[in-house]
Amino acid sequence: MKIFKVLFLLLLFTDIKYSYSQFSPVELYSKGLQKFYDGQFQEAVSFFDDYIKVASNDVRGFNYRGLSYMALKNYQRAIEDFTSILTINTTSPEGFTNRGYAYLLMGNTSSSLSDFANSIQYAPAYIEAYIGKSRTNTALGDFSNAMKNLNMAQGITPKNPRVYINKAWVYYLQNDTNNFFENVYSALYNDSDIVFTSFEKDLIFLKVEIFKMALKIADESVSRYPDNYFFRFTRGFVYYLLNNYTEAANDLQASAKLNKNKTPLYNKIIGILKRSIERNS
Repeated sequence: MKIFKVLFLLLLFTDIKYSYSQFSPVELYSKGLQKFYDGQFQEAVSFFDDYIKVASNDVRGFNYRGLSYMALKNYQRAIEDFTSILTINTTSPEGFTNRGYAYLLMGNTSSSLSDFANSIQYAPAYIEAYIGKSRTNTALGDFSNAMKNLNMAQGITPKNPRVYINKAWVYYLQNDTNNFFENVYSALYNDSDIVFTSFEKDLIFLKVEIFKMALKIADESVSRYPDNYFFRFTRGFVYYLLNNYTEAANDLQASAKLNKNKTPLYNKIIGILKRSIERNS
């Protein structure tokens, strides 16, 4: 009886440990992808672990496991997976770009710049690399090169709202209110839904992480200068981008009260955002 119980327990735990082995490679990939898009990143890693065992030359497994690790903030493991992609395909723009982002989030800006530059070399029309490189430039305080890369991206996709959002942020950091509001308006004008749906789906978690970083900077500015309409507007706009419409509405309303010299463009932007918040709340 004791031997039977031991064998039963061994079978039980073996079954749990290799629970994903019952699936075919196609099913493993599909289920991993589903978990990834559902935001269940640790479970996604488990499915892609098993998928990679049976499809070790398919870069998709490494890509999505790497993105899952990046979402879990395990940047070193993410870098290892993106490096595996580049071992299989030495000119993969996604491999270089995603690894560039992982390096950026780790604070390794020199490796980040190098990877984004390689991505641009192999895929000159891939705007994610230009945006990523501009973000690294911005993190270094190199606003001139940040704007240069964003202008390159704008030349490739003139109506992409994300390019204008990033340009607006660079102008914000330089306290350039005129160019800031012009680019915010261009972003709103070029996004028909005013919800920024053009963000690459695979990197949606990265959008949230970057906007949270921006929120921290904007929040610090408001704390230091609570009566500054520009800082209030910017924090409200970042809240809006994070779909936190209650805080966005509060800050935008405060900004409007503090701004004693409203321009027609400012009023137009406030009106657009107010209608969008009412529609989406």
